[in-house]
Amino acid sequence: MSAQRFNKGRILISLAVAAALVVLAVEMIRPRAPASLQRWPSPNGYIDFLKAGKSVVAMPLLANSPSAWKLEELRDLVSQNVEPLRLVHLGLSRECRVTTDFSTNAATYLGSHLPELASLKELCRVLTAEGRLAALEDRRGDAARSYLDAIRFGQESARGGLMIDKLVGLACEARAEDSLRGLINSLDAKQCREVIEGLELIRRRSESAENVLEQEKFYFRHVSGWRDRYVGFLMSRAMKPAQVNLVQKCRDQARKANVLLLDAAVHAYELEKGERPKSLGELVPSYLKAIPLDPTTGTKLDYPL
Repeated sequence: MSAQRFNKGRILISLAVAAALVVLAVEMIRPRAPASLQRWPSPNGYIDFLKAGKSVVAMPLLANSPSAWKLEELRDLVSQNVEPLRLVHLGLSRECRVTTDFSTNAATYLGSHLPELASLKELCRVLTAEGRLAALEDRRGDAARSYLDAIRFGQESARGGLMIDKLVGLACEARAEDSLRGLINSLDAKQCREVIEGLELIRRRSESAENVLEQEKFYFRHVSGWRDRYVGFLMSRAMKPAQVNLVQKCRDQARKANVLLLDAAVHAYELEKGERPKSLGELVPSYLKAIPLDPTTGTKLDYPL
C-alpha cells in the first residue's frame, strides 16, 4: 500500500513539474511587447486626432493638388474646420501613440480602424489647405508652420502603429512636404531657419520602419485566440514583400525629407551670403547640425549645388 502511495506521489509530483515547465515554456515564447508599446502616454495626442477626425469637414470637390484650390474654397474649408484644427494642434503638443486594439482579431480591428485612417488623411488635407491659404494671403511664415505641422501630424498619427498606419502617415508627410517644397524659395532667411529647425526635429523623432515591423509582428502574435494567432502568423509570413516595400518607402521618404532640408539650408545661405555654397560642408554648423546622408544608400546625398 505504501509503495502504491509512493508511486502516486511521484506521478503527482511529475505532473506538477511538467505543468510548471509548460507554463515556463509558454512564458518564454510569449511575444514581448516592443519598447514603444510598453507604455501608453497620458494624455495621448492620438485621441485628440481621432476626435478631430470625427468632426472634420471634407470638401471632396476640391482638386487633389493644393495649387489648384481656389482662395474662397480654401477659406471656406478652413473656417469649417476650426475645431478639428484646434484638436490636431492640441494632439501635436502631446505625446502620441496609435491605440491599437489587441483584444479582437485582425479583421475586426481593421474594419473599425480603416474609417479612422480615412479621417486622418482628411485632417492632413485640411492642414495643407490651411498652409495654402496662408501662402495665398502672403502669410508665408504661417504657411511654412502649417506645412511643418502637417508633416509632424503624418509622423505622430502613425507612431506606435502597424504597417497600415505608417503607410498612411507617409502619404500625409509626402503631401505636406510637396507643399512646403514649393514654398521654400519664397521664404526669407529667418523663415528658412525655422523650417530647418522644424525639419531637423521631425527627422530626429522619426519612427524607423524596423520598429513598425516589430510592432506589426507583435500584434499578429498577440491577437486573441490560438486560431487567430496561427492565422496571424501565416499573414505575417505572406506579408514579407509588403514589409520590404515599407522599408524602401521609409527610406525614399527620408531621402526626400533630407533633400528638402538641404533646399531650405542652401536658400538661407544664399539669402544671407549673396551666393550659393560651394560645398555642403559650408552649411555646417551655421545652418545644419550635420550633413544628411542618403538613407537608401547610407552614403553622401547627391545634391547638386
